[in-house]
Amino acid sequence: TYTKGDVAKASSAPVLVDIEPPKVSVVLSPEYFSPDGDGEADILTFGITVDRDAGIVDWKLEIFETAIVESSNPQAVSSERLFMQWDGRGAPPARITWNGLSSKRELVESATDYPFRLVVRDSLGNTTTVSGIIAVDVLVIRDGDRLKIKVPSIVFRANHADFLGLSLDIVTRNERVIARIAQILNKFPDYRIRIEGHGNNVGKMLGYPASRIQAEESKELIPLSMGRAELVKSMLVQNGVDVRRLSVEGLGSKEPVVSFLDVENRWKNRRVEFILIKN
Repeated sequence: TYTKGDVAKASSAPVLVDIEPPKVSVVLSPEYFSPDGDGEADILTFGITVDRDAGIVDWKLEIFETAIVESSNPQAVSSERLFMQWDGRGAPPARITWNGLSSKRELVESATDYPFRLVVRDSLGNTTTVSGIIAVDVLVIRDGDRLKIKVPSIVFRANHADFLGLSLDIVTRNERVIARIAQILNKFPDYRIRIEGHGNNVGKMLGYPASRIQAEESKELIPLSMGRAELVKSMLVQNGVDVRRLSVEGLGSKEPVVSFLDVENRWKNRRVEFILIKN
């Protein structure tokens, strides 16, 4: 028996149970990011608001680059890699600015979407994730005495110079990108425009003999890259660019921008370039 009765009681301090994650919002500015050094929209700002910042213990902001896949198969999966990252302890800053370069000093690709993700965690382990898309505008880069627009994000049917069999979303995006390029080109009326098609040579990727590489180049890749440049030319004319300013060239795999052995990035070789030459 207990000296003060037969009932035992125990008590403890109140336990805080908080299952509501932090409230976080992200606003991007400008709407279309254009880090091409012309002084307009060259810096992207993430405006970050955290409603309950007192209990935030850490945060991480990641930007990803998604490989462009050429396929009429709607199930085709694009690979994604981490492009840039910031992180820290406590609450995230109210503003984070970005110049468009990756952690390896690579510039974003023209007319390409970059997904981002902000993850914020509080002291009780609750997390909030905010995801979105960074829309990169058409970039006009000075290259010596020329101006250059490099666009790997126009998606063609694999091994063809058309959009047949592609999803409506992809075709619509292609049309939107080319319409935007036409707008940009018409801002430079004193320039001629050479449209160049570029591609990847499978033989160079896989180490085939030189004769086989050359056969692929002359019989397949140069005609393919030429056909793609011709298609883009016709679409630019439909969008108001004077046909007399335009010429086309199919360069095949002659001028890669990354190594053919770089599995992660060689999709960037498969592109259309617009070379602006002063009259």
